[in-house]
Amino acid sequence: MPCLPDEQTAVIESEMVEDAFTKVGLRAASASDQRLWQEKLSWERKCACEKWCTLVLMKLSAWAIGRSVASSSGMQLARGSLMESVVDALAGKATATLHGRAGPLLKYAKFWRDRGLDFFPVQEDMFY
Repeated sequence: MPCLPDEQTAVIESEMVEDAFTKVGLRAASASDQRLWQEKLSWERKCACEKWCTLVLMKLSAWAIGRSVASSSGMQLARGSLMESVVDALAGKATATLHGRAGPLLKYAKFWRDRGLDFFPVQEDMFY
């Protein structure tokens, strides 16, 4: 079997890889794919922050961020300063972590709200 020069071998291997991906319906990422991915991540991040805002709004006095927003004027709350504060406070956390922590807390709050009890601030005995 004759040996091919390195350049020809590289071209043939890249064509083989491209063919394999094409056969299973995959293609190389393009700039528009990257943009769509960024939009999806941004949307998921916004949803995670909205979960946390929902938790804070359930009882403002149970959260430090809620108390600081409540002590400022009501107009600032209407302009979205709570959301901005939550986004700033959670900026260093991964989106999956934000979803993973807020989800169980929302379930906890719903459980106690359905029973007519005050669920925030969190009490250890209520968790058990």
